[in-house]
Amino acid sequence: MSAKHPAQDALPSAQDLREMLRQRPALLEPGLQLLPDALRLEGEVQAEIAAEDAVGRPVLILRGRSFDAAFYDRLLQLAVHWSTAAGRLPVGFRRVDEPRWMLLVRSLPVEAARRIELLQPSLPLRVRMLVSDDGGGLPRFLPVGEGPPPVEALAADLGGEGRLALLRVLRACAAIRPALRVEGSGWPLVLRGTDGPCATLHAVDGRLNFATVAADGVDCRVLNGEESVDRAIDLLLRRQAGVIAAA
Repeated sequence: MSAKHPAQDALPSAQDLREMLRQRPALLEPGLQLLPDALRLEGEVQAEIAAEDAVGRPVLILRGRSFDAAFYDRLLQLAVHWSTAAGRLPVGFRRVDEPRWMLLVRSLPVEAARRIELLQPSLPLRVRMLVSDDGGGLPRFLPVGEGPPPVEALAADLGGEGRLALLRVLRACAAIRPALRVEGSGWPLVLRGTDGPCATLHAVDGRLNFATVAADGVDCRVLNGEESVDRAIDLLLRRQAGVIAAA
């Protein structure tokens, strides 16, 4: 799990990243809703950037600038304090007991990648590399250290209808031209089209949830039959063809 991008410009400040993602949260993950400020847990322990995902899980977002002892201490403090402060937060997350963790970086040194990999069993941390577009286009957040989705393991988290829906959506992603890229070594899966991430797939209580960004906010629906899956695939087709503008 190592990556390095030639652009070594500094990672934007927490305030600048928060504003970027507030305006276009789908750059990181369709369905995210950014909190306006840092999320304070206890004392001086806080998440610089926090969000709620499409199904109500809290997402704590950290910036990876220098990977020294203080960074890992801060990361572990957040994890420990979350378990005790979750019930007293000023924000009412719908699934507060199921936090997710993201790390945003410009580059990831090999040694840092190894340490983060060791933390994965106890603290699943998704790493996203911010890559600027030299042509003036939108920046991208690309996954680091993730292989192809383990489809069989993911399907085991779903009931019968959810498993069938997952397989149909994944087949459609491969068949659409240009094909959609499916990112994630665990839930949620991010579906990336030519204009960036366009939808996410979440497992909730054995059901498959499909989330995207609509004109009036987040559109999250359960895929529980052929008709609902057809509608989701049609949306992906139209988004990839440019009929629906990227959010």
